Amino acid sequence: MPYTIKNNRALRQILWLDFILGGSTALVGILFSEPLTGFLGFSQQFILTVSIITGLYALLALRLALQTVISVRMLRLLILANWIWALISIGLLFFYFKPATIPGKIFLILQVLVVGGLAWFENKQLKHPVS
Repeated sequence: MPYTIKNNRALRQILWLDFILGGSTALVGILFSEPLTGFLGFSQQFILTVSIITGLYALLALRLALQTVISVRMLRLLILANWIWALISIGLLFFYFKPATIPGKIFLILQVLVVGGLAWFENKQLKHPVS
């Protein structure tokens, strides 16, 4: 029995939220990477890398949100990618926490919570096959 979606409307809302949060974070990071270095306490390369990765996740969420019938396979890919990025973000939190400014520390913590939360809420909209 394949995976199915429990509530298309709720899932679409979560996907739109994923796109808006990820897309706005990516856009701000890309457009303002240089001034953000002093504000967050990260290098410009770090800010750009995180922004580009976040933007790619946002585009996948947008693609899913716009589909007439949401692809379960692509949704599972997004969920897995979000979990992986949440785990990587935990590593970034430990590695970059000390040099970060207070806003940078808040950003690192929020990134883990938001990405992990989105993965969890998106996964809750999947009905898993019974073994």
